[in-house]
Amino acid sequence: MRLTILDGYLLREWVNIFLFSALGLPVFVIVIELAEKLDDYLIKDLEPSAIALAYFFSLPDRIFLILPAAVLFATVFSVGNMNRHTELTAAKASGRSVHRLVVPVLIGALVASGIGLLGELAQRTQGARYNFVYRAEEGWVYMVRQLNLTRRRMEGVVLAREGTGPDYPTLSIQAQRARYNDGTEKWSVTAERPLPPR
Repeated sequence: MRLTILDGYLLREWVNIFLFSALGLPVFVIVIELAEKLDDYLIKDLEPSAIALAYFFSLPDRIFLILPAAVLFATVFSVGNMNRHTELTAAKASGRSVHRLVVPVLIGALVASGIGLLGELAQRTQGARYNFVYRAEEGWVYMVRQLNLTRRRMEGVVLAREGTGPDYPTLSIQAQRARYNDGTEKWSVTAERPLPPR
């Protein structure tokens, strides 16, 4: 199967929208986050260059997270534009099936998925995970900013358990870090500020 001029046109439209979404949406999210947290940054007396550098280095992770949405936007808007300008009707009138018409979109989506999978594999081979939530036994929920499996430690840990009443209260603990002890096979946390039970 060879790509035709129409395939190249659709693929070019798809790639343009995909790149605009993958790069534009994270910047939009950063602008909103910066507007919300600017007072906190100013109170902490952070340099504008340090804030800009931190957001710049957070871009790859944000782009990686936005890839599925970028694929969706690119697919919907590229095919939608062709439909709005009756290009789909013209393609079908020339004898091309809809299934054959969307092949370039499928190729683009597969390449984007491959990039996402490579990014996920790269993160896992580093032995670290970032910003995840894990539900454990007995109703405990762990929210972790960073887990380093090699060093066996966690940073920015929140432990929460939903209670049912005075005999089984709701508990919430924030910890700066946690370390895994091989001898006891348990995690020990350094609490930042325990929150009172509700």
